[in-house]
Amino acid sequence: MILVFNDDGIKLATLILKQTDVGVFLLPDSMKVTANLGGLSLYDEVNEGAARESSVRKLISIEGDDLAELYYETFDPTINTEPYSSLVKFKTGSMVVRFVEDAFSRISGYLSQFQRMKYIYDRAREAALNRANNIEGANQMKFDLLIRAPILIFPSPHDPSKNLYDTITVNLGEIYSTNNFVTENGLLLNMIDAGIRNTKVSSSFIKQDSQKQELEIIDQMDVWFKINYCDSSDVKRPSSIITGGVTGKEMKLNELQAKYLMNLIRTVPGVFSGSSSNESFDEIATDATKANKIISGKVRNPIPVAEQAVDSSPESMSRVSLDLDFNIPLLALTLFNDNSASIDQDALSRFSLNDMGIKFEMKRNGDFKSDLHIKSFVVQDIRETKDNRFSYIIPEVSPTDYQFMASAISTRNGESTDFDINLAIDSPKVILALDYLMALQSYLNVALFQDQSSHVHDHILATIDEVVEEDDTQTLSPSVTNYSYKVNVVDPSVILLADPHKDDRCWNVLV
Repeated sequence: MILVFNDDGIKLATLILKQTDVGVFLLPDSMKVTANLGGLSLYDEVNEGAARESSVRKLISIEGDDLAELYYETFDPTINTEPYSSLVKFKTGSMVVRFVEDAFSRISGYLSQFQRMKYIYDRAREAALNRANNIEGANQMKFDLLIRAPILIFPSPHDPSKNLYDTITVNLGEIYSTNNFVTENGLLLNMIDAGIRNTKVSSSFIKQDSQKQELEIIDQMDVWFKINYCDSSDVKRPSSIITGGVTGKEMKLNELQAKYLMNLIRTVPGVFSGSSSNESFDEIATDATKANKIISGKVRNPIPVAEQAVDSSPESMSRVSLDLDFNIPLLALTLFNDNSASIDQDALSRFSLNDMGIKFEMKRNGDFKSDLHIKSFVVQDIRETKDNRFSYIIPEVSPTDYQFMASAISTRNGESTDFDINLAIDSPKVILALDYLMALQSYLNVALFQDQSSHVHDHILATIDEVVEEDDTQTLSPSVTNYSYKVNVVDPSVILLADPHKDDRCWNVLV
């Protein structure tokens, strides 16, 4: 199958799908669907300055013949013995996406022209889901999802004539989600495991004499969640109990990598937010309403919407609906100077957050409470050649107690919302050495440098944001939010080193 994106006679891109196999088996009260897709590729047709086989023109590609495998089955409720009413399995092969800004900007602008169709579809889908939620067991779906190695490549031209490009590669490893139904104390619990594992981020830069510098930024990072879900309104427990965390090795970053990433942060959002349609959303909403009326008219006995059956009593609305516990044992970043292909000997500084945890509770009425704790924030001077004999710029204060603790509480009182923030910092200590500060400043000057085109791009994005904010202020109903905060810093100290070669008798302490 070949699909061409043609915008007013201009051929933007070509989508090629080499293999498709779909099977459907229907019975009066059950259904089975299988699908296999393979050989997917998306080519940029506008960039004629590069050969078609060039890496920058092949925007999306699937390595191998296995693109996606889908299995979906619904069961006859009269003979079904399983605790779930449907089963879905979805697996994909390795997908490579080369993010070329100009190409994806044109494709995004082209696809935005179909927003009328999408808006009508979303409204019709919402109406259908409202009816489906009233069907007993509609949410009892067992699923097994696995997306293997989606790879995002962000190229930047170095010497296009020689097909040389600087790249940042984001390998997401595997995105997975699976669930099981467990009966506990007479309740049917949906136990869900989800996350991203084996995530890697690397860079490949062309140095002098066309030599490549290939370095790792993130290696083997995992983000995981375990969700305990129960949709019964009779039990006094949170509907969703979530535990999660982040594990993996330390992050490494040199000046060129930091500069490249900062440029991506500025440019990538503009690709998807810079295009808009001139069509009024009021007209689209009218068409969507008419479409829903047509759908509703074909239903002989429409089922009352689910919102009518929701328990909105004060006792029910004050129950906790979400309980989240998220922990990060270690989050560390090491900065390096960019001097050679191997930068292990050019370490500059190490920043680490140790034993960080977040607890979050939200009630059904929207009130929430969040607690944050951090055992320590440590900054080290890890240069091999330095004048400073004090390696810890911000040392660890206590091996057992939490140094940083914060809480945020949001409570609704009629038309107003009270938002309380509390922050406590125990014995922060900073040791300042001039040579370390100069080395860190030199790093930041390279990493945060922007050329003139970047400033122009930021100005355009800022202008767009101002217009969006003005439109939002005109449409949103007025609300009052009362903020209060409390900051408690115990025994802070800043130490200025008069001579970093000598011992602590040369300290100047500012409290």
